Amino acid sequence: MAKDRYRYFRIEARQLLHALSSGVLALESGVPTAEEIRGLLRAAHTLKGAARVVGLGELAEHAHALEDALSQLDAGEAPPAGWVDACLAELDPIQEAVQGLDDQQTASPPAAPAGQGAPGPGVAASEPEARDLRTVWVELSELDQLLEGLTEAARHVTRLARDGALLREAVGQLGVLARGSAAVSRPAVTELERLGRGMQESVHALERELGTLGEQAVEMRLVPADAVIQDLRRAVRDAAQATGKEAEFSSSGGTIRLDSHVLSKLRGALVHLVRNAVAHGLEDPGARQRAGKPATGAVEVTVRREGQLAVIGCRDDGRGLDPQAVRSAAVERGLLAPEAAAGFSLEQALRVLLRGGVSTSQQVDHVSGRGVGLDAVRAAVTELRGEVRVESEPGRGTRFELRVPVSLSSLPALTVRAGTVSAAFPLDAVRGVLRVAEDDVTWDAGHARLLYEGEAIPFSSLDALLGLPHATPGGQAVVVESTGGGIAVGVDRVQTVRRLLLRGLPAGVRAAPVVVGAAFEEAGAPCLVLSADAMHESLGERAPLLAPVVAAPAPRVLVIDDSLTTRMLERSILESAGYDVELATSAEEALEKAAREAYALFVVDVEMPGMNGFEFVRVTRADPQLRETPAILVTSLASREDKRRGQEVGASAYIVKSEFDQRALLRTIEGLVGPGRPA
Repeated sequence: MAKDRYRYFRIEARQLLHALSSGVLALESGVPTAEEIRGLLRAAHTLKGAARVVGLGELAEHAHALEDALSQLDAGEAPPAGWVDACLAELDPIQEAVQGLDDQQTASPPAAPAGQGAPGPGVAASEPEARDLRTVWVELSELDQLLEGLTEAARHVTRLARDGALLREAVGQLGVLARGSAAVSRPAVTELERLGRGMQESVHALERELGTLGEQAVEMRLVPADAVIQDLRRAVRDAAQATGKEAEFSSSGGTIRLDSHVLSKLRGALVHLVRNAVAHGLEDPGARQRAGKPATGAVEVTVRREGQLAVIGCRDDGRGLDPQAVRSAAVERGLLAPEAAAGFSLEQALRVLLRGGVSTSQQVDHVSGRGVGLDAVRAAVTELRGEVRVESEPGRGTRFELRVPVSLSSLPALTVRAGTVSAAFPLDAVRGVLRVAEDDVTWDAGHARLLYEGEAIPFSSLDALLGLPHATPGGQAVVVESTGGGIAVGVDRVQTVRRLLLRGLPAGVRAAPVVVGAAFEEAGAPCLVLSADAMHESLGERAPLLAPVVAAPAPRVLVIDDSLTTRMLERSILESAGYDVELATSAEEALEKAAREAYALFVVDVEMPGMNGFEFVRVTRADPQLRETPAILVTSLASREDKRRGQEVGASAYIVKSEFDQRALLRTIEGLVGPGRPA
């Protein structure tokens, strides 16, 4: 028997409680169908039986009382007065008991109740029907262990790939000896070459499979936002009853999936927001009617996903924020000098509100006016490396928006190198990568600026942002978009795009404010994960526009590939070598770009949706304006027939991705179009 005897009960009970709570609350403003009643009765019966099996008699009695209350319902008829309150009164102690089991498990494995035996194999919590065996329950800690194992396996595969490359090089040298010496068996060398190719193919297949498994494991950690939305519905109901107001709760986006840890951190913040929406935001029914509003106020929670960010909104249609009340509270608590408060705008009031420690309520109770303002919201979002935005219009209501990562455990990132430091920028924040020459950087009041797309943006080396000595700008810059605007960060080398398993910094480790966590590279070296907003704060306010900087001409290369990873990798290699690089995601887009401006070279993937690379080269060879532009095919197709086809359509070179060598690529390009711009 597992040490945690309540392990499966806790999982099942949480799911059953969610179904019961949402079902009961839904009946407050509707009438049940026969199927809904049967579903709720089945959930209560299952919860009762499961509690008895693990020896939680008191919890089982509450579930039994809930079952009795549900049996009083008639299909098509509204529940009797007070029925919802009675059901919630039975659900609350069950919720507290299950939460207590969670807390015990966090501290130490709970002891079994005296005299209670373990449920035998196959005991199904007294449920009358057989469970659906296609569904299993897994603890998040077990998924975390799976991710750790996949990451460790990926490191071993990377080392295996490096060893394989060394082995192939050694076999190649042995082959040279075989041609000049009878002491070396040529058939043996041929067999070693065959084994080396097989090993290389197997390693590449392993890398692909591990990458897919890692992405699937990360997705499995995500849970629907609806897991906390039902708690918010209850919080609005309770706050309205406590304050004598009328409030209607609505939501959307409950099926959006977020990391369980993110939802757990946000739950308390969101409960605080909806309670505040009722207590501070909504007017009492009489005041609303005098203002021409419905007597029942509206509180709405929305969830949507923007790339790797989850955006959670909480809106009410109440009185809106009162700048004068916020000014007075801020002065009273020493957050604002009285002389500064006179010209305080609503926008400034909102900024003070988000600093916490401000409450405009004149009443102190369990719903509002505790003197902490939005501290709980701000603290939770800050811990999640997110941000809070607020909009308010007097008389029409207030909207809070929380923007947080979908997952704290995994994120796609652009990895870079600066001196001996490896770092990563969240990919959602990256606007571009460019090569930096000395004359590209200008200075304004002692601050460096870099021109990017007609805008002079703050510029600093990564070394300087990390507080390292002897900071140098580096040869490349990563342009990052923060909430305060664009910034450019100088690095020595842009490496690749990959998904990182994010970890918190070890206890006691102090890092620069721009560092929000760490990950491990495939070879096992640590990689610092950076915050765009923190970097912008370190660099200060944005600079005014400056005149365009004219750079020395460089051969212009068009990279054509439908894979973001491949485009970014090839771009970083070519820009590091001094070439001016443009990107296209398809052959059709590349033809449109080539019709508008001239390029010195095309670097083309073969396997793309629509027109493939072979067809692109054939079309450009038939075009009088493009036929002289060399084209290099970079592809995973390695057969002799594919290479022959590349020659037939007119490709200048054919490079197989599995045999990809950065130096060989640059030598090939230099032979076709000359060297890049000197660093």
